[in-house]
Amino acid sequence: FSGSAVAVERIFSGGRDTIALRRTRLSADTIRTLMLVKHHLKLKRKTFARCFDAVLKKMAEEDADVVELVA
Repeated sequence: FSGSAVAVERIFSGGRDTIALRRTRLSADTIRTLMLVKHHLKLKRKTFARCFDAVLKKMAEEDADVVELVA
């Protein structure tokens, strides 16, 4: 697969998760909005994790007690 094919496959997989059997009456706009919100939250979660890891690493460099938390 090329990079763009993988991205498209991810979108379809996410759509399948959003459009479950119980949600068959959602409009196209609602589905689009749900998928955008879901993607945005996933990006926020990744950004938070990277920032949190960086803060812990910095704290560990400054304080030996924090090393136990990081390990």
